[in-house]
Amino acid sequence: RLRDLELTYKSTMSFSFRLAAARKRSKTVVKPAWNLLDELLMEILPRLPAKSLMRFKCVSRLWYSLITSRYLTNLFLKYSSPSVQRSRMLMSFVDSDEPYKYALISSSHDPVPLISPFYPAPMYDLDQDLTMPRIGGCFVSALRGLLCVRLLRSVRICNLTTMQRVILPIITSRIVPENNENIWSYFGHEPVHDEYKVLSTVWEVSEEEIVVRSEHQVLVLGHGASWRSTLSTSPPPPHCPYMHGISINGVLYYGAWVVKNRCVVMSFDMRYEDIDLWFVQDAGKSGWSDKKSFVLPILETRTLSMASRLLIQPTSHSSEICLTPEEICRHNPRSVIYDLERCKITKLINGMRIVDRFWGSRFMQTTFWDDIESIMYLET
Repeated sequence: RLRDLELTYKSTMSFSFRLAAARKRSKTVVKPAWNLLDELLMEILPRLPAKSLMRFKCVSRLWYSLITSRYLTNLFLKYSSPSVQRSRMLMSFVDSDEPYKYALISSSHDPVPLISPFYPAPMYDLDQDLTMPRIGGCFVSALRGLLCVRLLRSVRICNLTTMQRVILPIITSRIVPENNENIWSYFGHEPVHDEYKVLSTVWEVSEEEIVVRSEHQVLVLGHGASWRSTLSTSPPPPHCPYMHGISINGVLYYGAWVVKNRCVVMSFDMRYEDIDLWFVQDAGKSGWSDKKSFVLPILETRTLSMASRLLIQPTSHSSEICLTPEEICRHNPRSVIYDLERCKITKLINGMRIVDRFWGSRFMQTTFWDDIESIMYLET
């Protein structure tokens, strides 16, 4: 099929150039005929599977430039959105004591669940091993088919569809030494200029457990990328992030500590790179505007290993969340998908395929997300 496509493409191009030359001799100014073929290709290619597009890059230089262009990449994401195409479930595991020991697994694109009367919901097995060399470390974020992880001060970004990965420059700081581990990173997308940015924060804490200084740097993903200070004209209050953020309309919101036992909400504008502190105008009159409680049945959550703390992680479905133990036991690496509207568990996520890899490990830090495929070429 690949050979047939190449022959069809070459014959069409040859005819188009002959037609354009004939019209030029007749002194008629016309739009080059091959532009119409390009437009046709741009309508067909983003609807093809990602694996096919990776093979079609070998057809010609033109096809390579089209498939790796940001324009076609965004078209592919549009046609592969969760509302159009079923997303796949992914989970990363990191040894709590040895962050160099990690695993990355996912479900197939059309997973067949295991249904049993002993389970409160269908069981989905994450049976696809996506673990790659030099891509382990703490989970930072995953969006639009890209995964960002950090190992100490080294940030790596990987396309889980093409298996391409880039290692970003080492983060340096003017306020803390290199061996200091007070560092946190975020990964986001700026939709106006279609830029992918990494925000990294380092901080210094006093003996009284007060954040006295913090430094914030940004890296824009692309050719020759390097760390620089944010574009914000007014420095934010010193703080240290402590949780994964959430992006809404190009703005990242995340929780942070300023002093011991006092946390705040910070925001980072992906476009203007302003970091702002959010606070309540009148704390004495504040309250929940629409409070709703959710009670999880003990029988249905026994699969979570009786964890003392559960992490609440978002999914691509607005009414569903993922509940995962903060530190999961290697003997029972499972999570559950909970529907907030129906108040019931809808899926069980099983990660037993990676148990042997963590032999001897006590606990693992785990992160769940669901995402779509991406053909984006990562420039370095």
